[in-house]
Amino acid sequence: MSEQYQENDLVTYPCRWLYKVITVDPERDGRRIGLLFQDCRCEISPSHRSSSGRYTSLNVEIEVVNRLHRDTVYGILRDLETVKVVL
Repeated sequence: MSEQYQENDLVTYPCRWLYKVITVDPERDGRRIGLLFQDCRCEISPSHRSSSGRYTSLNVEIEVVNRLHRDTVYGILRDLETVKVVL
């Protein structure tokens, strides 16, 4: 792990990290996320559906071991083709 990550991080690892994933296909992405992170104690639950019904947000809670791991998970989630936003 780089020194930059160690010096600037106020989070104690390992920890559970909650990502909010906004998608147009929650069933597909929920399955894909579950498969991608099955070794990380991943929990996925529906969160909210937009008033138009086009977007759905999922809560994705994953055990992360350090900031680099946390940022890598974020990048993987962001790169899923039907995911619009990751918070």
